[in-house]
Amino acid sequence: MLIAKVKLLGVPIIFVDPKETSKNCPSCRGVFSYIKHPGTGISEVPTVLEH
Repeated sequence: MLIAKVKLLGVPIIFVDPKETSKNCPSCRGVFSYIKHPGTGISEVPTVLEH
């Protein structure tokens, strides 16, 4: 249903492989096996990624 509404509005859809997406640091894109990035201290991953 959501995909149909987005297509109706003409918004581009980008499908992403979900593998390890919850481990990616939004700052440096490094992949870490723990929640908090050791360098930046960022502990949240955005749910919407800008392109």
